[in-house]
Amino acid sequence: MAEIKDPENTILMELTGGTVTIALLPDVAPAHTARMKELARAGAYDNVAFHRVIDGFMAQTGDVQHANMEQDYNPGRAGTGGSELPDLPAEFSKIPHARGSLGAARSANPNSANSQFFINFKDNDFLNGQYTVYGQVISGMVAPAPAAEPAPVSQAALDAVQGLGLVIDVTGEANGSIVIDLFEDTAPAHAAQISELAASGAYDGVVFHRVIEGFMAQTGDVEFGKMGMDMRQAGMGGSDLPDLPLEVDDTQSFQRGTVGMARAQDPNSANSQFFIMFAPATQLDGSYTI
Repeated sequence: MAEIKDPENTILMELTGGTVTIALLPDVAPAHTARMKELARAGAYDNVAFHRVIDGFMAQTGDVQHANMEQDYNPGRAGTGGSELPDLPAEFSKIPHARGSLGAARSANPNSANSQFFINFKDNDFLNGQYTVYGQVISGMVAPAPAAEPAPVSQAALDAVQGLGLVIDVTGEANGSIVIDLFEDTAPAHAAQISELAASGAYDGVVFHRVIEGFMAQTGDVEFGKMGMDMRQAGMGGSDLPDLPLEVDDTQSFQRGTVGMARAQDPNSANSQFFIMFAPATQLDGSYTI
């Protein structure tokens, strides 16, 4: 662990892989620094997931409203919430979004940062002057910044396979093919929509924009989630096809390998995005189409 020179303005983030030490910048962004310390001391960040991890770009966390893994975790809304404290005015500076820097996540309004933040995996200078920088990781960046962009679903991504379902060809840090059996009997509308999008090539080059270790990986944003696009919007889009009504089968449960349809708060808002479970998550049963 690096030497801590200012304990009052140092954050220790305990992850499954070790401790990340963050030096806050109170002279640069005093309001954001004070907010993070207040929420951390209140325990608001405890068990909050990194709901958005984009290899070679950044990892985002801090949704204390919807992303607590031990209290009503909602994968469909993780990343949309904040604390009960008021939003913060931007505190832009000349500090760049360099590797390891801490940036305040926000909506389209520059003055809407609240509790969420992201850690840059590499120098992201295009963010300079648009997102408040208020900290720097001084130890715990466990791997060098990847040279490649996020791992995409490759050119024949999600080809419809007669009598089999779908095949996802993945390239990048993880390589290989994922074979998915679609449940046409219990979720006919969802199976048909995914097959239609796959057959049209809509999923080609779409990244896994949200990967949560030990929970799930999400992809399918055919509007904003393709390789080379602005990844800040990945996870917010869908196709031109209509949204789908929820299709629930009481005999099915979210287990390791289950494919679920991602959606917004409205249960009938699934469109093109889906997620693959890394572990059982029975708390999702009945709320998301399998």
